[in-house]
Amino acid sequence: MKIDKIYKLEKVASKDKTREAINHICIDTEANNASGMAIATNGRTLAIVPIELETTDDVEGKKEMLLPVKAFTEARKIGGKVLPESNLKLNGKIELSTGETMPYPETTQRYPNYKQVIPDPCHYGEVSFSPKLLWELCQAMGCEESVKMRIAAKQGNGRNEGSLAIDGLQPIQLFSSKEHATGKKAQGVLMPLRQS
Repeated sequence: MKIDKIYKLEKVASKDKTREAINHICIDTEANNASGMAIATNGRTLAIVPIELETTDDVEGKKEMLLPVKAFTEARKIGGKVLPESNLKLNGKIELSTGETMPYPETTQRYPNYKQVIPDPCHYGEVSFSPKLLWELCQAMGCEESVKMRIAAKQGNGRNEGSLAIDGLQPIQLFSSKEHATGKKAQGVLMPLRQS
């Protein structure tokens, strides 16, 4: 199995020991036209990234498999920044390209049905922004735990005259959910990126 080193699924894998299944990374072998997807969640965030299953991987008849987070973090270290992908062999055990092996996690818990929480709206709008700038702005506003976002909408035209649509070119307003001692809340503005 190959996975791009830009993906750091451990950032959203759960550390809650009572939810053992989501302490691991789920490999969905049937997603993405048989190439597969790797999934991580902590119950509040969910990351789904593409992987490339290889013909030598023993995934026959296995719709989903759990792999330990450590397998991904250790595989990413191999080759440093020279190698753009991590390699994991899945054959009864997990084998790194160094030859180091580790067992599959032993758990009786099933991974939750992650597909249930993926929104499938019939009407939506999109806005692009920098996560780095969003995080820096949240820190500047003192709202690292929660923030409200307000995205401008514009009146629809043509056949959908009464509808609203997100205007992805307008600045995004952020509001702190906590009041300061003065009774006021912090706020900020995040400029959108050009959509491609």
